[in-house]
Amino acid sequence: MQVIHKEDYKCVMCPNRGACEHHLLPRGAFPSLKNESWNKVRLCSKCHDLAHHRIMSAWYRKLLIKKFLPLEKQELYRDYINNL
Repeated sequence: MQVIHKEDYKCVMCPNRGACEHHLLPRGAFPSLKNESWNKVRLCSKCHDLAHHRIMSAWYRKLLIKKFLPLEKQELYRDYINNL
């Protein structure tokens, strides 16, 4: 098992260090997927705040989903959004 140190983490959206693990498909809605590596991205605290910001989150989440969630899993996200 490879040990990854905090200082090696990079935010996937900007050049800052990423200290926050963000779940592309929310843990509350998809608890069985919370440990899947394809469902997690590393974000810095600024970018993580944007992902959860009331106004910006819809746009920002769509960007994260399109860029990082595997195509075959994007249907799960669309179904989730349509059922909110």
